Amino acid sequence: MVTAAKKDQAPFPAEAFSRAAEERKGKGTKTGALGPVPSQELIESVIIFRLTQRGGASMRSFGTATVAVLLWLAAALAIDRWLLAPYCATCANALALELKVRIPAAELTYLPVSVLVLIVLPMLVLALFLVPWRHLGLASAWRESFVHWCQPWFWLLVAVVLTVVGESLYLAVKDSLPKALTAVADKFSVTATLSVLKDYKPLSLTASLFGFLGLALGTCLFLAKGVKEALKLPSTSK
Repeated sequence: MVTAAKKDQAPFPAEAFSRAAEERKGKGTKTGALGPVPSQELIESVIIFRLTQRGGASMRSFGTATVAVLLWLAAALAIDRWLLAPYCATCANALALELKVRIPAAELTYLPVSVLVLIVLPMLVLALFLVPWRHLGLASAWRESFVHWCQPWFWLLVAVVLTVVGESLYLAVKDSLPKALTAVADKFSVTATLSVLKDYKPLSLTASLFGFLGLALGTCLFLAKGVKEALKLPSTSK
């Protein structure tokens, strides 16, 4: 009798595990008129998982675009110094771009590099990369490829405009700002110099902290909306 009572009060482990599994299963779904209906917690978990998955993929794409740009900056410098300059010095010096970034703790200088290598060459390479080889006679494929090709150069221009606008606004209100703020702002600077045949410099852009912030924002847009999107193959070429 005692043994029977104990069996009724404490089920065997196998029975306890099956009951717990059924309870957990019951929490995930409910039975409706058309069959099992997912619970609110399950739906929210699926939504959070998919959003996290998309966010992770987006960050990986942004990181890939950043690495691609950094590698190209290094490759452009190497091509300019070791290939273009020794064999065609005039081409290397015809139109060059130099960039200097200064922050309180460091200063970064990107040596003058021919615009032909830095910008024109990747424009040509990207154009070949985006040619819809499988749909050469399809107008929509060419249109989509052209849109992809324009994106990085458009957002690169936006980055320059944001830098100029940020610095212009700072210069307009500089006299009314506290001296402590202007002292900090002047410790940051971005200088871009365009030179023709080394000696002649028709364009030079210098920006302080506010221009630096505009350049940082523009660079993020250039990577996220320009390079990342341009590296995606057109959907018609799949």
